[in-house]
Amino acid sequence: MPQPAEPPALWWGDLTRRMPRRARGRYRVGLAVLAADAALAAVPLLTGAWIIHGLAAGIWTGARSVAAVALVLAAFAARIVVMPIGFARGFESGYRAVAEFRLDLFAHLRRLNLGALATIGPGTLSDLVTNRFRWLEEEAGYGLGRQIGHLATAVVLVTALTAVHPLFLAAALLLAAAAALVYRALDRAFAALARDQARLVGETADGMVEFLSGLPVLRTMGGVDARQGAYRRQIDRLHGFYRGTIMTVTPLFSAARITLDLAVLALVGLAVALFAHGAVDAPGLAVALILLLLLLPLEASLGEGFMLRLANEAHGRASAILARDPLPDGPEAATLGDIGFEGVRFGYGGPVPVLDGFDLVIPAGRVTAVIGPSGAGKSTVLSLLARAFDVEAGRITVGGGDIRAVSLDQHLARLGVVPQEVFMLADTVAENLRLARPDATPEECRAAARGACCDGLIEGLPYAYETLLGEGGRALSGGERQRLAIARALLKDAPIVLLDEATSALDPENEHRIVEGLRTLFRGRTVVMVAHRLQTVASADHIVVMDAGRVVDAGAPAELEARCALYRELWEAYRDTARWRLTSPDRLALPAQERA
Repeated sequence: MPQPAEPPALWWGDLTRRMPRRARGRYRVGLAVLAADAALAAVPLLTGAWIIHGLAAGIWTGARSVAAVALVLAAFAARIVVMPIGFARGFESGYRAVAEFRLDLFAHLRRLNLGALATIGPGTLSDLVTNRFRWLEEEAGYGLGRQIGHLATAVVLVTALTAVHPLFLAAALLLAAAAALVYRALDRAFAALARDQARLVGETADGMVEFLSGLPVLRTMGGVDARQGAYRRQIDRLHGFYRGTIMTVTPLFSAARITLDLAVLALVGLAVALFAHGAVDAPGLAVALILLLLLLPLEASLGEGFMLRLANEAHGRASAILARDPLPDGPEAATLGDIGFEGVRFGYGGPVPVLDGFDLVIPAGRVTAVIGPSGAGKSTVLSLLARAFDVEAGRITVGGGDIRAVSLDQHLARLGVVPQEVFMLADTVAENLRLARPDATPEECRAAARGACCDGLIEGLPYAYETLLGEGGRALSGGERQRLAIARALLKDAPIVLLDEATSALDPENEHRIVEGLRTLFRGRTVVMVAHRLQTVASADHIVVMDAGRVVDAGAPAELEARCALYRELWEAYRDTARWRLTSPDRLALPAQERA
């Protein structure tokens, strides 16, 4: 994931901007109430200083005692009312603002092309929205309120010191400026540490996601130990970072705390000097010393500063994602008709584009099969048509209209997709079917399953349509998942259907069960299908032959058989492969009739 750009505003300002107007007002009132609560918390301290001053000056009376008790009780009673209001509004509005930020990020991610998503990484993204957003939630909910409370307490105490002698205000402002410089250096160090931590944790999470997704293959290839070793090295780097962080942060924290102590000590020296020169009397000196000692607990705000930096870093990373350009769209209405590729150029970031000056017409209402050797660009054609990516030059049209001139949602609504790798939720069969149409009725789900010839499969599961499939649909085989994907496409009932290796996961015994389902899916629709198993495309009435990112020929099967050498070569290679079958672990043999 790229380093985050500087966020457009302070994180709390940006979150506040995302709130509804009413919630924004409640949040600001909540922060103000928390500041008032901190001021009220200082009342007993100031009352204590007042009592000491009165006793030292010999002017304390019973009436003043009653007033002091009344002040403390009033402040206590006010805090009972004020504190819950401040925290409740802070929690409610702060957490809601972060929730809106999550939703904005989610909405933006679905409009990014797959190349942009790949550079972020699933582990990094998961760490951002689950772990790092927690800092935003905590700081927006109550951390910022605590910092405001610390500041309010300091302001109250310095105001009380100023009442003892005005010179305390000038000294406090001077020391605050010096402390700000120290804190700025500390904040820069925190910023670097937060960035490095996020990068290393994201890389570690990406490594775990990669390991888990590839574990079945790693086991069979004997590569588990090697990947485990690589992951251990990543963990060691993360551990080394935390060890180095201790050596970096500890001196900085110590320096900041010592600076605060020295500042308070300097103010104590000022109080003593003022007393020595007669500018402050003995009662005033006692009050000043007590108030200065009350400033020491405010060093807790230093730790809160690192939390604020973590929140700002998380906001910066999310803002960097939000700053990525989404797939563009326009206001035109979605139309139907022939699909056209006109002068299309596209590559995946390499020096040589996959398609360059690519032209193709896919007739509406017909089944078009795209075939060719590996690397010909077949799947790229489907990806561009589904707007997983956008073309670098040229345009793709449906019914004569550029697909970028239609809103992304409208364009995708006219597509039904059966991918090679079928995505399944860790949910019921019915809910997986409803990914195509969330409002589909149970009968509509069953009808789609019957059309895809997988109703018997579903009814054979322990709880039929209410059977939980587990993460990634692990309760089903690859072929069964693909049959459900076809049922899902039937349920969506889109006018354009894209199939990428639709039968690649089906064994010969089960392949015939899906043929009728495909025929049902194809009926009355524009179909674009990619397949290496040419038997799958035998029923197509229009075939496009591709090689090296260009169209070699296109037409009806009989026409291509007569005139296209590459088409004949592909079929001959497929027939040669089909004649072989695995009969035992130690030998490959031809079928009996071929051997005869």
